[in-house]
Amino acid sequence: MLKVHLENFACKIYRDTRTAAHDQGVDLSTNFGVVYQVKKLRIHTELEAAQIYGELKRNFDNERIQNGNVVLVIDDISKEVQRYLVDMKVQLLKKEDVLKLASNFDDQEDRQKV
Repeated sequence: MLKVHLENFACKIYRDTRTAAHDQGVDLSTNFGVVYQVKKLRIHTELEAAQIYGELKRNFDNERIQNGNVVLVIDDISKEVQRYLVDMKVQLLKKEDVLKLASNFDDQEDRQKV
């Protein structure tokens, strides 16, 4: 869905190989410097968020994170914990946000791609 959405803005998205088996996720990079890290996790404590942030710091340079160019796509996260990651300059998309995005595909060709 992200690939189809970004194509509308002439952006390309590529699969990256830096993933951890425990989160069943995938990393996606773009031709404009933003990285999407997709994780099939639910985060409900600050300790879990700190662990995720530590992983992001190991995988991506500090400048990319501080510029807000790392987007975490996650199943669910509590509001309180979400604030922790946002304060660390990590952008967040919850699974429900991505599903809402998919519902906005009006073009038949885009819907077929998704």
